[in-house]
Amino acid sequence: MAILAGYQRVTFRTGAVRLRGEVLLHASSRFGPVERDRLFRLREAGAILPDPTPDQLGTICAVVEIVDCRRSEPLDRAVAAEEPMRSHCLLLANPRALPPIAHPGHLYPFDVDEDMLSRLLASA
Repeated sequence: MAILAGYQRVTFRTGAVRLRGEVLLHASSRFGPVERDRLFRLREAGAILPDPTPDQLGTICAVVEIVDCRRSEPLDRAVAAEEPMRSHCLLLANPRALPPIAHPGHLYPFDVDEDMLSRLLASA
């Protein structure tokens, strides 16, 4: 949600990655204490974000462009939307919403069916 709304323009990683270009965003399958706390902190910082609806959880919900990966800098903290800082960061641009599509998620990049990808990107 924070990426799609423009409040998060970087995401941190423990190491460098070569991934560039458009990637799909997958929403968490739960809205538990950690997610609620993060949303609360974002709202305290002035973000206007709604609670996720049940039909948004566990879905592919957006597409964003990864434009670069570099070593993290202290100023990255300001555009990271409360994400814990790590050694490297991905610079994000052009987030666009997609109709939510239920799909199993992972904590790492994963492939999706080419036909589904084409349909999703056509609707972005």
